[in-house]
Amino acid sequence: MTVTLRQESAAGATTKGSALTFQELDNNFVHLLRQGTVEVKADSGSSLTLGEADKDSVLQFTGAGSVSTAISSDSAGETVITFTGTGDTQIVAGSGIGVTQPDSAGAFTISLSDIVADTSPQLGGNLDVNGNSIVSTSNGNITIAPNGNGKVVLSGQKLNDAQLENYKETIHSLSYNAVLQPDVANGNVQTVTLTGNTQFSGFANEEPGQSVTLIIKQDGTGNRLLTEDSAGRLKFAGGSGTLSTGANAVDILTIFYDGTDYFGSLSTNFS
Repeated sequence: MTVTLRQESAAGATTKGSALTFQELDNNFVHLLRQGTVEVKADSGSSLTLGEADKDSVLQFTGAGSVSTAISSDSAGETVITFTGTGDTQIVAGSGIGVTQPDSAGAFTISLSDIVADTSPQLGGNLDVNGNSIVSTSNGNITIAPNGNGKVVLSGQKLNDAQLENYKETIHSLSYNAVLQPDVANGNVQTVTLTGNTQFSGFANEEPGQSVTLIIKQDGTGNRLLTEDSAGRLKFAGGSGTLSTGANAVDILTIFYDGTDYFGSLSTNFS
């Protein structure tokens, strides 16, 4: 609504320069009454309009529960209304989840008391069983399932009181070389076809307690020989470890390493 002045000028007003009509006078007074209108809204959706008619009333802010209120003026003379929560902040625990009350610094702890409540758990560090066991109930299996080509690795420790069932061994294919030096890391069963004579020179990366079963095949020519290197550490029962020499003959040689010597057990001429 426009404020109309006869001869004075002011921001937001129009200077007419002549006598005002009754309507212009009335409009000026209506604008004056509306000038003090303030609408106050609550978060509940209710509202109240305060105007000139409420000038002698008191707008009161009342705290509830643990909330208190205070009104003051800042350095610029602006009115400041402050709402303060005087009670403790509380986070209510859920099923299988515990929550501590905030400490003096305002910190609190959320703990998982029932791992069933976490349907996709991920470890943030090593799992320490602290002298306890990982067990199942109702004769249930415990499955460790690496993703893709991942392996279950028991790093440098013993497998104690174990019974293996329904397992298979990796069969690794060795390429022929004049020096036969299988690596147990490739598997405990390995195959090789001899296309020439070969000399056993121990295991690659040898460690006491390792063993390998070698399936040794003659090629179509045959008469390929297996000898040992100058260290002479490969020993056979009776002192003899001669391969079959026929074309395409198959022998099986199992070798065990005790940390000093290699002990071989040779079965020949599988057909």
